[in-house]
Amino acid sequence: MYKDTYTEEQLGEVIIGLTRQLIGGIWSYTKRERIAAINNFLVNASNYYNMPVPEFEFVEGNEGLQGYSYTGGGITHKTPYGNVKITMYRKFSLTTLLHEFRHAMQLNGLVEGSNEEGFDAEEDAREWSCSLYYNADPTRYMRAVNAGKLRFA
Repeated sequence: MYKDTYTEEQLGEVIIGLTRQLIGGIWSYTKRERIAAINNFLVNASNYYNMPVPEFEFVEGNEGLQGYSYTGGGITHKTPYGNVKITMYRKFSLTTLLHEFRHAMQLNGLVEGSNEEGFDAEEDAREWSCSLYYNADPTRYMRAVNAGKLRFA
């Protein structure tokens, strides 16, 4: 399972703690609170990894449905200005956000081997995001797996 790829020691207690804080906010009551929790995570996690903070956008409505069906939940890319941007479609998802943040790390050259031929960026992002979610809250992670809410577990 992806959750077993990275250990608590490999991930580090700081990023696990930041993820625990995010878990408390990403499923908050209002959209504003959720976005604030996401932006707080992006700032603090980016500072931890000493990388530029990615831009964040949440897209709803028809465009959100189309983006979700095309991407599975989110996408990370470089803007024309060279900034990294994470876009999340249709619903707030912890796994998607962590997955896309790992892509931001890859784009910033912070993942060993990510510029080498044969590197599987999607597989790496799945492994890292699932391992981080599991280490931050194993009970909630397994509940999501057992409920069929995680496409890649």
